[in-house]
Amino acid sequence: MSNTALAIDFQHIETRYGKVDAINQSEKVSIHYQDKVILKAEADGASLFRITSDAGNEYVIVNFSHGGLNCHGFFQLIEISSSGTVKISQEFGECYELGGAGFIEANPVVHLKQAVDGSPVEMASFLWKGNTVNKIFESTDSCRSLGFSATTVSMNVKADMGRQVAGVGRLQFYSAPSDTCAISGVFVLPGERLTSLLKLEDFIYVRYTNPKTAKQAEGWVHADRLSPVEK
Repeated sequence: MSNTALAIDFQHIETRYGKVDAINQSEKVSIHYQDKVILKAEADGASLFRITSDAGNEYVIVNFSHGGLNCHGFFQLIEISSSGTVKISQEFGECYELGGAGFIEANPVVHLKQAVDGSPVEMASFLWKGNTVNKIFESTDSCRSLGFSATTVSMNVKADMGRQVAGVGRLQFYSAPSDTCAISGVFVLPGERLTSLLKLEDFIYVRYTNPKTAKQAEGWVHADRLSPVEK
C-alpha cells in the first residue's frame, strides 16, 4: 500500500510526465496526452482525477459522462510511465460515481459508489492489475466499505513501532476510521501495548495481542490516545 493523493480537475491534469486534457467534440470526448489523442469515447463530457503515489508511474482516472436517465457514465484509467509510454484500461464502473482511489501494492484501485432507488449506498472497488480491471470488493455496509478503502490510501507506519494506550478510560476499536464504526466489545485499557500498522488522518490501525491468551485483535483507534512505549 502506498500513500496517495487524489487531485481533481474537470478537464486538465498536470502529471509529473506531462499534461492530460479532456476535449469535447460534438457528443464525443477525446483525451489528449502531450497534445496527442490517446483515447476517444462517445460521451457528453469527462472529468479527470490524478492519483499520485510513491511509485514511478502516474495514473489518471477518466470519468466519462452522458445524459442517460439511469446511468450517467463510466470510467477508464490511464497509466503514464516516466518514459512517456501510455497504457489505457478497459471500461469499468458503469452507473457508479467516484468515491476515492488508492493503491494495493503498486496497482491502482478505484472506489466507486452507487445509490439505487433510495436503497443503501452500494460501494465497489475495482483493481487494475496486468491487462484487466476486476471488481475486488462490494458492500452495502458503509463501515466495511470505508474500512476497505482506508487501507488502500493510508500511510504505512513501522510495524515494529510499539505504542501504549494513554489517557483515561477504554480505547475503543473501530472497523473503519470513523466514530460511527465502533466494533462492539473490542477495546483496550490504559497502559496496554499495541503495534501500529497504518495511519490515516486522526486514526491509526493497530494490532493488539493479549499477553495471557495470545489472541489478537485489529482495528482503527484514535491516534491521540497512543504514546510511545515507555522504557
